[in-house]
Amino acid sequence: MTAISDDDVHNALAELIRIEPDTDSVETIEAYRDHIMQYREEETSAMAVLRGYARQFAGDIVALRERYYALSGDRRYRQETTGKDLGVVTAALKDAWSVVPGWQN
Repeated sequence: MTAISDDDVHNALAELIRIEPDTDSVETIEAYRDHIMQYREEETSAMAVLRGYARQFAGDIVALRERYYALSGDRRYRQETTGKDLGVVTAALKDAWSVVPGWQN
């Protein structure tokens, strides 16, 4: 199995950010779900990358936590003024990394 790199993770996060609608472009939860369903394959693929990356740190929660803060603190996700990017990043990492026993944030 090929190791998943930080670049792979950033690419997966960029894809999740790209498919996430702006809050003012969807008016109902149903509209949001309809929008996201259009990108189900992309979302599934991106989340698989994030889960695989997290599994590389199984048994080393300290290192995984350090990676979480490094990724979520990356300037590319903090420059966007609406907070959408950072929200997508933190939610995706928390969800994907829950596959690692002992992971908590």
